[in-house]
Amino acid sequence: MSIYPNKRVTSSQRVVESSVLDAHSNDANGEPYWYYEYLVRKSPTKTAQEPNLFRHNVASTAEQDGYLYTLNASTLGKQWDKMGPFLEKTVASFRLLPPVRELRPSIQGSMEILVIELV
Repeated sequence: MSIYPNKRVTSSQRVVESSVLDAHSNDANGEPYWYYEYLVRKSPTKTAQEPNLFRHNVASTAEQDGYLYTLNASTLGKQWDKMGPFLEKTVASFRLLPPVRELRPSIQGSMEILVIELV
């Protein structure tokens, strides 16, 4: 059961509903990390005609030097019992490493590569 009201978004003929199941923060190495667990239900499509097709998501977000970094993991709802514990452990292990050089603003067409460590 969701602790937050459902949000409904309609785009063309597709309807998407989402429910936040949990949102909390923890400190790791003196830095706050925010954790989210949420469901996203989509309307049936030609390839997936099930009326209750949804994805179960877990995510963690952290801030470093004015940038937000998020690790999101998800699986189909019907696979949550099998995959959920693994995904939760993966997201809970998300930590940012100290920067090895000063970050610079992105330049159009360039790509910054961020190395993360999952412990």
